[in-house]
Parts: sequence; C-alpha cells; structure tokens
Amino acid sequence: MTAYLLDPVGRAQRDSNPNRMQSKVYFSGGGGLVATAEDYAKFAQMLLWKGVYDHRRMPLDAHQQEIWRAVVYFTKDGRRMCAARAFLTGWFGVLLLIGWSAAFYYHLFNGIRHLFWDAGYGFEKTQANASAWAVIVLTVLLTLGYWLTF
Repeated sequence: MTAYLLDPVGRAQRDSNPNRMQSKVYFSGGGGLVATAEDYAKFAQMLLWKGVYDHRRMPLDAHQQEIWRAVVYFTKDGRRMCAARAFLTGWFGVLLLIGWSAAFYYHLFNGIRHLFWDAGYGFEKTQANASAWAVIVLTVLLTLGYWLTF
C-alpha cells in the first residue's frame, strides 16, 4: 500500500516514511481522504475532457471510462438526450421516477430505524410495529411531498 501526504502547496506527494504503513494502528474509514465541491468539479471536468485536466492527461480506470462514455453518448447527439428526456417525462418514466424516489425514502428511513436498533432501542413488539409504520408513513409523505412540489 502506498501512502500519500499533502505538501505545503496542497499537492499529493508519496510518503517517504516506509515505517508509517507498518503501524498496528488502523486507519479510519475515509483514510484521511477529504473531497470538496471543487474536487468533484475537477473530476467532472476531467471526465468530460477524456482524462485531461490542467493540460495534463490523467489515466482513467475502466469505471471512469464507462462514466465518460455514458456522458458522451447522451451529449454527442441531441436526439439521444431528447429521447431520454421524452421518456422520463412521459407517464411511464414519471412512474419509474416516483418509484425510485419512494424506494430512496424507504431505504433512508429504514436505515435510520436500523441505527436505533444497533443502539439497542426499539426491540419491543409495539415499538417495532410503530417504527415500521413510521417508515411507511414518512416514505409516502415525503414521496408525495417531493412530487407535488415540483
């Protein structure tokens, strides 16, 4: 494993201390990585310019190349974008989008429910039933609220 540190200018430099990675202390989930909106903008620009950023070509892995191909597929020919928009604004496309947003809200609220379970709360039968109904009601309310406001 290779470790990188930021130099005073903010560029990533390979860590010169070989013993740093031999420590028995394990890194946190993010491993010290932080991303900002500017980082995402740079990444999107690199994808749109086929791996070129700041006049330098960056190597794209297979996943990044697939994202770039999808972006090019829909933006190269305006007819494809119009067809995708027509599908998503039609009755079936809207129905799919409503279903996906309902699935998102259900997953979000059920995840919060599970966080309470992980903390040891809500195992009584009445509490479990109440939280299950709360997940369903919140899913319906937020899905309807989202789609009725737009």
